[in-house]
Amino acid sequence: KVGVVDVRSPQRYEAGHIPGAINIPLATIKPDDDRLKDADAIVVYAAGWAEYLSPAGAKKLLAIGYENVFDFRGGLELWQAYGGRVEKTAP
Repeated sequence: KVGVVDVRSPQRYEAGHIPGAINIPLATIKPDDDRLKDADAIVVYAAGWAEYLSPAGAKKLLAIGYENVFDFRGGLELWQAYGGRVEKTAP
């Protein structure tokens, strides 16, 4: 199972995210997060190419002991460029 993690703020996540992604803002990443316990791999993304959040999130997850963590460079920007659907969450 792949865990898809959006490391942006809750407000930005609610405004549009990859379907099935969970929101774990960068500052709140911690070891033993129940939402990631069943993940065989973790894909981290943020808004786009110029944003630092996804590489920082991937590095933080690796540093605290998670394995098979991947940074989805390009994030939502690239996802949408290739026709990916974006889901919105009501606040």
